[in-house]
Amino acid sequence: GTLEEWKREVAAKSVGNSRLTFMLCAALTGPMLYLTGGESGGFHIVGESSKGKSTALRLAASVWGDQGGHFKSWRTTDNAAESLAVFSNDTCLVLDEIGQAPAKACAEMAYMLANGNGKSRAGRDGQAKMAQSWRLCFLSSGEITLAQKMSEIEKGNVKAGQEVRMAEIIADAGRGKGVFETCHGMAPAEFAMKIKEVTNTFYGTAGPAFVEILIKEKEISKKIRALSENFAKEVCEETADGQVIRVAQRFGMCLAAGQIAVEHGIFPHTTENIEESVKKCFESWLEMRGGQGAGEDKEIIKTIKLFI
Repeated sequence: GTLEEWKREVAAKSVGNSRLTFMLCAALTGPMLYLTGGESGGFHIVGESSKGKSTALRLAASVWGDQGGHFKSWRTTDNAAESLAVFSNDTCLVLDEIGQAPAKACAEMAYMLANGNGKSRAGRDGQAKMAQSWRLCFLSSGEITLAQKMSEIEKGNVKAGQEVRMAEIIADAGRGKGVFETCHGMAPAEFAMKIKEVTNTFYGTAGPAFVEILIKEKEISKKIRALSENFAKEVCEETADGQVIRVAQRFGMCLAAGQIAVEHGIFPHTTENIEESVKKCFESWLEMRGGQGAGEDKEIIKTIKLFI
């Protein structure tokens, strides 16, 4: 289909839904990383089954292509994960249902995807082959958090660095409709099925249109940095830990992507819609994290409480 059809049939359904709108914005951040020197990273939407998590990821995947090529599962091997990351370089990698993968593999994949480098391997002659590298935003879903997944293995604790690389957002938007806040006149289950249908029909037009804007607009990198940094300053306390500021800047990149997409007619939203959605999702991450202090301090306090 055309971009106009995608806007009308797919993107319009995210209007009024903070999680859906945020995932669309996040899907566009990949090609901005090269321009701004930003780091790769991901977002994990977590909640009970049948809350619409996969639906949100389907919307994000439609930004770049069809569901077969861009909607993948966590259940994969190291080599396959590297290939997926290279395939998604400068775009977005979508991984559904973290619960399907082994715990150790999840931890390693989350770190590897955000680090932007694969494993070093030897060639047939014994010489080291050049490791594969990439820049991307990865989006994930699951009924459990990475920390809960890591608890499946002995001494499996999530490091603060891993939490920074994969920010977790609560799927339930608090309206009794799971990930949805409005279903545009439909029942939640019907709305989810409609999104699945339209994302299989209209896809792959918004991402390329966004890249054209990045190429044509002068000093776009300065604008992106300013929007990202201003968002971080607005939502972070003066005493906020550096880890929180890093994640806030990544959320700010999503804000920048969404607002640029709105200004150039790629998204059918308003800039206020974008800002409200990104703020809601950042606040959800803070709630999941437990505040703006250092992650290590939070874990120390949690461990002492459990001991007592």
